Amino acid sequence: MSEPLAFFLTWMTYGTWLPGDERGWGDDRLRRAALALRRVAEVTLSQSSVVLMKTQQSIVVQSVRESKDG
Repeated sequence: MSEPLAFFLTWMTYGTWLPGDERGWGDDRLRRAALALRRVAEVTLSQSSVVLMKTQQSIVVQSVRESKDG
């Protein structure tokens, strides 16, 4: 079997994609319920959302590349 051409990896960090997110979450018919659920999720986070800085993003990229080669 040949090697894959590419991998598409994506993930969210803690607290950055909550229910009701405007980028899309669940069925649009549930939008009102999802917005209420988002408010609940926001107030129940145990810590601040985690957004990776450029240096942290570079570390993730380097780690993925190393694991691919290893």
